[in-house]
Amino acid sequence: MGTNTSLNMSLIVRLREMAATGHGVCEMVRWLLESLSLDASKGRFMTIVYLHKAFCLSLGDASAAGAWHVFPGGTWSDEECEQFLLPRIRATRNQWM
Repeated sequence: MGTNTSLNMSLIVRLREMAATGHGVCEMVRWLLESLSLDASKGRFMTIVYLHKAFCLSLGDASAAGAWHVFPGGTWSDEECEQFLLPRIRATRNQWM
């Protein structure tokens, strides 16, 4: 996954639109998994890559999404996921808007 060409730009644009209109991280990730036709057991990596690209997050910050309880072994509640990622997405808004 070394290039952006393997990512669907329309999904990235839609994630940005969702964030800009106040959708939560968990809602966006559920939508992304559905759009990619991936279940949570196979979608962790793609979720991280799309959050990283869509919101100019560091890989470390984007990787935190993998701790969400919908992914195998994840322990974070919806609230913990939102509390960690939403401020970081908002902080990079000037880079992705």
